[in-house]
Amino acid sequence: HTREKTLDQPTDSSDLIRQAALDCLRRVALSKKVRLIGIRVGGLEKSPFR
Repeated sequence: HTREKTLDQPTDSSDLIRQAALDCLRRVALSKKVRLIGIRVGGLEKSPFR
């Protein structure tokens, strides 16, 4: 079963990305074995501030 989360705003914060991943993981019944866990980010843009 796939879980996904889209952030409301673009971010370069690894903490926000980590929190989104943990939110998805919390929606999985961990009483069963987990075969695969992956994190994907998309819609990347160069920051105008760098």
